[in-house]
Amino acid sequence: AGFTRATNTINETNFIVDYDMSWLTQGLKVRGMASFDYDAYYNRKFTSTFATYELADKDNYNSLAGYTKFNDDTELGYAGNDQTTTYKLYMEVQLNYARKFGKHDVTAMALYNQNDYRYQAELAKRYQGLVGRATYGYDDRYLAEVNFGYNGSENFREGKRFGFFPSVSIGWNIAEEVFMAPLREVLSSLKLRGSWGQLGNQAIDNYGFYSVMNPEDAKWIYNGKVPTTLTTPGLVRANYTWEKVETINVGIDFSLLGNRLSGAFDWYRRDTKGMLAPGMDFPAVAGAAAPLQNAADLRTKGWELSISWRDQIRDWNYGIGFNLYDSRTKITRFNNDTYSLFTTKNGQEVNQYYKGYEIGTIWGYVTDGFYTDADFNADGTLKDGVVSINGVAIQHPGDIKYMNLRDGENSTNRIDRGDATLDNPGDLKIIGNNAARYNFGINGFVSWKGVDLSFLMQGVAKRDAWIGGEIMFPHAGTFSTFLSHQMDYWTPENPNAYYGRIYQNAQYAHSVNQWTQTKFLSNAAYLRMKNITLGYNLPKSLCQKMSLIGAKVFFSGENLFTISSLLPGIDPEALSWQYPMTATYSFGVSINL
Repeated sequence: AGFTRATNTINETNFIVDYDMSWLTQGLKVRGMASFDYDAYYNRKFTSTFATYELADKDNYNSLAGYTKFNDDTELGYAGNDQTTTYKLYMEVQLNYARKFGKHDVTAMALYNQNDYRYQAELAKRYQGLVGRATYGYDDRYLAEVNFGYNGSENFREGKRFGFFPSVSIGWNIAEEVFMAPLREVLSSLKLRGSWGQLGNQAIDNYGFYSVMNPEDAKWIYNGKVPTTLTTPGLVRANYTWEKVETINVGIDFSLLGNRLSGAFDWYRRDTKGMLAPGMDFPAVAGAAAPLQNAADLRTKGWELSISWRDQIRDWNYGIGFNLYDSRTKITRFNNDTYSLFTTKNGQEVNQYYKGYEIGTIWGYVTDGFYTDADFNADGTLKDGVVSINGVAIQHPGDIKYMNLRDGENSTNRIDRGDATLDNPGDLKIIGNNAARYNFGINGFVSWKGVDLSFLMQGVAKRDAWIGGEIMFPHAGTFSTFLSHQMDYWTPENPNAYYGRIYQNAQYAHSVNQWTQTKFLSNAAYLRMKNITLGYNLPKSLCQKMSLIGAKVFFSGENLFTISSLLPGIDPEALSWQYPMTATYSFGVSINL
């Protein structure tokens, strides 16, 4: 027997108050806002021990052979309750000021907010902020704006919780200057602008300045059971604080020929300062990883160009737009004095950051064809002068051959990666970068007497990708399945194959043939038709007869096709093998009553 009873209480309350303070000074207003959400869940449970019996003889209903006891074999029932409580409190006070003095236009704003979040008293967060903004404009020609934010977060220890983040921007509308008057028939607008600002990032682990011990299953058995134990507490550094993102931007906006041709160009530099990273290297005997601190910086430089044309010729309206942007990001500070190229993370070897490292870098070997019979002596050993591969005892015809890149005192006739440092990478080199370069988009529309057609395309003009794994390479294991593109592998009868020699169960040089290298580096550039929409607006006279304000019939297609040289199943946007991107076709009617 037993029962369960659950109750859930939800309360949402919002308050907004606006007050005009022009009695104090003209143009001043204040707004106050508060919201409170409360969610309480309470569940009471009770179960008692019970048993079920089996018939010893299916033909004798009076014979009971035995019973099976439920409720985890406990002699007593279970009684208890489960209770969770969540509440969120948000408060905000905002002052706004707007005033015009002749050709002068002045605005200002100050805002204070506070956000509290608590969940069952196990998780509590508080964010506090004070922000402000002031703008000034003169005769629609000179513009200036100043912003600031003073924010606090409990993700940092007391004394490190608050950060000040200012920004400033200026603009000059050159087209409104008197000396530009002769060009106004051609030049509709021309604006120069610049800005500098800082933002803070506190999106890190909650209360990371505390050292914690997490529960886990032990690696031993006690009294026939696996006990629960605690992990060793990690090392922490209590004085880390906000990451700061500082951006400088300059740009120009323009429009010509009665606003038919318009465009903009931006150049920016963004510095992320004080990123959380290990501040030092610890020896293995320390027994714990180095704590995080604000020990790394990176810099991104980029630009963006957009141009569009819109025009009308009698009953025809049309337009087309194009945008192109690019950026590169490099590490400007990181604790890696030896400039090591690799590190281990979650059991996998990954690239290691160092000062000057470009995000997306792909290190690899330069492929130099296959080993052939001409590379071997009669006894199967390599001839003098033919490169060998470190860690491989025997090479065979059809194995991948790599180029010897060492020279000078580091020159060897063996392919390896030296010390795996920037100063001594052995035969490794930077062979590509998986960051998307020259992202672009194209959009356009045309309409004629109620019929309209629009499209949107997007793509990346330059990107490298190392796919690797069994999606790329054939593998002759016990339960292997070859994909169609993997059938072109080396055999004595197919010496000019795409793939090298393969070995059953990864013997000999099987894994070495799949090292990251130039031959199998993929071109991840692509072009995708994101959307095409064809519509027809019913004539107004017909809509009026049906008592409608307007109606439209349309057809739309999403992800109609993708031009890419990547392997089938690899999405060029995500650079991962997944369920194929599906094309979606839809037909609909939009009615305005």
